[in-house]
Amino acid sequence: MPRFSPLPKLEVLQKYLDFNPQTGDLTWIKSTGNATKVGNIIKVNYYSGPSPMRRVSIRGQGHLAHRVCWALYYKELPEPHIEIFHLNGDGSDNRIDNLGSREHRPRMKRPVITKV
Repeated sequence: MPRFSPLPKLEVLQKYLDFNPQTGDLTWIKSTGNATKVGNIIKVNYYSGPSPMRRVSIRGQGHLAHRVCWALYYKELPEPHIEIFHLNGDGSDNRIDNLGSREHRPRMKRPVITKV
């Protein structure tokens, strides 16, 4: 499974990307190198579980697109312990109406059952 870096500063995100909250599209407004073109919509998916999610790479660091969208829309970075999730379960649908947030809770470990 890919590893993702913490988001860069909001100013860096705003320098390179534009977010359309109605469509959920992230568009390059400044090139980061040969692989990006100004005006291109980011449509790169990676697969994690049953639903594909979009990712974006800025300065060689991979980031979850829905966290980037959240930051650009609300103009603040989500705290690391805050989970941004897709309300309809479609990981590629980054419309702001489809993104929710909650405090991340570690998954509970299965209890150990001992025989008496």
